[in-house]
Amino acid sequence: MATESPLIRDHRAPHTSVNPSSQSMPPKRILFLINTLGTGGWERDVAMICRHIDQARYLPEVWTLRPGGENEPLVREAGITVRSLERRRAGDPIFGLRVARALAQTDFDLWHAFLPAILYYAAFARTLHRQRAPLVYSEGTIGLSNPWRAPFFRWAIRRQCTVFTANSQSSRAFLVSQGIPSEKIAIIPNGHEFDRFRAPLDRQGLRSSLGISPLERLVITVGRLTATKRFCDLIEAIGRLQPRYPHLRLAIVGDGEDRTLLEEQVRALKLQAVVQFLGTRRDVPELLRSSDLFAFASEMEGLPNAVIEASLASLPIVGSNIGGVREVVEDGRSATLVPVRDPAALALAMESYLDDVALARRHGEAARQRAEQLFAVENTIQRLYEVYEQVFSPRA
Repeated sequence: MATESPLIRDHRAPHTSVNPSSQSMPPKRILFLINTLGTGGWERDVAMICRHIDQARYLPEVWTLRPGGENEPLVREAGITVRSLERRRAGDPIFGLRVARALAQTDFDLWHAFLPAILYYAAFARTLHRQRAPLVYSEGTIGLSNPWRAPFFRWAIRRQCTVFTANSQSSRAFLVSQGIPSEKIAIIPNGHEFDRFRAPLDRQGLRSSLGISPLERLVITVGRLTATKRFCDLIEAIGRLQPRYPHLRLAIVGDGEDRTLLEEQVRALKLQAVVQFLGTRRDVPELLRSSDLFAFASEMEGLPNAVIEASLASLPIVGSNIGGVREVVEDGRSATLVPVRDPAALALAMESYLDDVALARRHGEAARQRAEQLFAVENTIQRLYEVYEQVFSPRA
């Protein structure tokens, strides 16, 4: 690598876990570009890839816009270097120029960007410095969080990206709507490790730590507390169920800008003794396995990791009838799906599982079997190799 830009802070891992290989060729050097390594779908996926990729074949390095995050230690433990670009605010042109220069000075064989914010810097670097390293872009949503950036996004993906991946059919359709030919988009579902969903668990001990008695039924949901996740609908549904199910409890795992509004809603409905906000947790698999029912009211998803993990925990699932959720579970076989923004339908679907334990157990087991078949991390890594081989092939 050429001289580093002074704005990059190096978080080098204490060791490099490249295993000996019979291959005579040195590994291809891959630059992963991600906003942070904190809480989030792509952040989790990048860490998962770093833990399982064959470093004798492809040797990654991760650059982030901001340092820290719960997934950064996992990446460094895999022997992979993490570098922070130390962005202080979005839209700083001087910072953009410095990042473009830093990227242009690298000699990576391939760049792989996972979110639009950092994709823009990579596209700018390729334009300004005529950097020709292939650029792969991975999409995991069905829309932009900042629609006013749509023209820049379309320019970046149409003019600067080499190959695309999407984690679902819904995300692929979004890229197609932005002008990307479908044949250039490979679908690579999010990969998951199964160990924590099979390990021994003190279920009652964890429930007790949350104040949940053996007689109470625990509904759990996981996600960032934002408007599109529609936690407000789930809270209203719990309020509708409370008179009939006085021992029902709801645990909300995650944090975000809407937390204050949701806490106000809970107080207004007098559900303070029913609803718990657990914030960001590192024991989500264990929390899921200690619960009785998973509910997911989101109105916009690419491929929701929360629903995949609930499936791996063998939970009966009540979810929104949207594209991303339908790619994880099957309505009527491994879940019950309801229209978005419909608290009454949410309540009715949860009621069916609360009243029929056998149905809940049957759907939970079907969900687990389907998730283990579709979302094994080994499948994800193999499909990623296929994309990289396509990029590096002589014909490409």
